[in-house]
Amino acid sequence: MPFRRIRNGGILALLAIFGFYIILNLHEYWNYVEDSKGSVLLRNESTLRHYGELEEAPSPILETTLPGHGATHGFTFLDRLYARNGVFYIVTYNSTSFPPKLQMISQLKQLGGGYDLEKTEEELQFISPEEARTVLGNYFLPAKGVSVIINDPPESLNSYYQWWGEVILGFWRMYAVLGLYNGFTADALPLPERFILPNTDDEWRDYLHLNAPIMLAAFNRGQFTTQIVDRRIWLDNIRIRVTVVYERAILISRASALLHPLSVKYQNMVGSTMMLDVPDRFWEPIRTTTVQSILGRDIPYVDKHGITVNPPFPNSTGPVVTYISRQVAEERMLRQDDHERLVAALLELGSEGIAEVHIEYMEDLTFQMQFEVIARTTVLIGIHGAGLTHQLWMPATPKSTVIEIMHPNNYLYNYLMIALNMGHKHYMIWNDTVLTKEDSPEYGHTNDHFDNRAIPLHIPTVMSLVREQLR
Repeated sequence: MPFRRIRNGGILALLAIFGFYIILNLHEYWNYVEDSKGSVLLRNESTLRHYGELEEAPSPILETTLPGHGATHGFTFLDRLYARNGVFYIVTYNSTSFPPKLQMISQLKQLGGGYDLEKTEEELQFISPEEARTVLGNYFLPAKGVSVIINDPPESLNSYYQWWGEVILGFWRMYAVLGLYNGFTADALPLPERFILPNTDDEWRDYLHLNAPIMLAAFNRGQFTTQIVDRRIWLDNIRIRVTVVYERAILISRASALLHPLSVKYQNMVGSTMMLDVPDRFWEPIRTTTVQSILGRDIPYVDKHGITVNPPFPNSTGPVVTYISRQVAEERMLRQDDHERLVAALLELGSEGIAEVHIEYMEDLTFQMQFEVIARTTVLIGIHGAGLTHQLWMPATPKSTVIEIMHPNNYLYNYLMIALNMGHKHYMIWNDTVLTKEDSPEYGHTNDHFDNRAIPLHIPTVMSLVREQLR
């Protein structure tokens, strides 16, 4: 049995060497200091990718402030927001100078459940500078720049429309408002350093695979790219028992936003921001950066007539009209004969030289081709669905128009809200009836026909509207 003893001894020796190697490497990245709150990690490779070096807390601890015009239901900018053990802290002597907790942050378990929305101390606390020394400890991890903290569950983030048409649009609208009152133009606003998702890992990515790549394209200038800090990094910060201080943060909460009367009316979290004055063309910096990054060249320039003039498209006969078809979807599609008549009527526009017509099934196009078409589109037509979120990347001109089709007596404000923010005209089509914003019902509503697979459409009504927009 000597061989077995040697073999077992060799294995033990290898395990000892391997363990020693791990300890050496851990020591390189995990160093501890003693804090008033106990043992605290001073350095962690994962955390330092997203934050700076640990710093000794100032004395006295600086108060949190609310920048002017930086708050509405569900979207709250705060300078020097503190976080420890998963709880946010506002350090102040005067809590009444801030919005109520209910307007800033929500408990996840309460979304859609009809629960009492009063906050507990588990989400957000107000503490004085004196209390902060005891609660927050002696060492802070600084989060420089702008941090966007999205305190929503995965199911509120994992669609193209919810992420881009509500969360990011609402954030940028508020950011542009704040910039306006601080002397910034929309194209000069510093990009956020990080988007923080305390409650989701990869679930914010949508099934169309659009959210993540568009984020990389949109928040990218030169060598700088905004970081995504997901739940795993958030939990790392909790485990290392360190206080993070956000230089400037915006707290985003869907449940809080939906308490605003306009959000109730529009059933859309951006509604809470619509009472605030926003700079003209506030979205254009995001649109420009996104389209240029995705196409790898200058953004197409579309003139007031809807003609692409730079770079020139030799085969373009006029403004681009794009019909996004849902005929291969599992729900919400036109009656097949109405679809075929619509396609024929649109192609006739091309034959007459009135427009350059695209009949597109977006799922069949490459990522780049989708943006190639939409970045030149003047009139976008489609049944209510995620494809109409693409209007975010359409050029805003006097002719830019979104024509949304729904089964009669159904109405949702989703794409009207985006159109209002983009500067596009919006029309809702109920078969042979055209509704403008002024004709919209007091509140959005749906019935049993919302997802109908044979939505009726009166083609002369649609084509009359399209031709009118192109005159």
